[in-house]
Amino acid sequence: MEGGINVDTAIGLRPMDEGHIDLYIQLGKQTYNEHYLHLWKNGIPSEYFETYYTPEKVLLEIEDPKLSHFIIELDQKAIGIVKLNSKEFSELVTEIPSVLLEKIYILNSYSGKGIGSLVMRKIEELLRDQGVKSLWLDTMKKGRTLHFYQSQGFHILGEKRLHYTNIKEEERPMCILSKSL
Repeated sequence: MEGGINVDTAIGLRPMDEGHIDLYIQLGKQTYNEHYLHLWKNGIPSEYFETYYTPEKVLLEIEDPKLSHFIIELDQKAIGIVKLNSKEFSELVTEIPSVLLEKIYILNSYSGKGIGSLVMRKIEELLRDQGVKSLWLDTMKKGRTLHFYQSQGFHILGEKRLHYTNIKEEERPMCILSKSL
């Protein structure tokens, strides 16, 4: 219980539709700015935002049946986003079908309260119900997210490097992780 409410029953994943594109973009940019500005040489992730957070790009993505976007809600208040991708594959992931957890971003004021773990459980339950055998993701080698995913039962399969032009060199190493569902 956080603040007198049962967080587990108050957390929801609302499928994103055209009517919520602006909210999705706003949450995506805000959460990214709160957690990842340190990765960028100039502190400005414009390359990332232009790739993922324009209304045109998000509209194209929500029309793709192999991509799923969600708004994370706590007591019906939007606090983050999730993006699942079933068209990307990794040679390192052997359990098929698999889904890439491309984004799970939660507002900083809600971080560290166990909400990420609850969201992960909801994602896993949703995917198991759809017959998915494994969930995989890429995460920064540095920082606390690697430890978080390992605490959720993910195992390191390999490594890769971020390709964006303005990423600091020391921030490029990433881990590829997977979890059986």
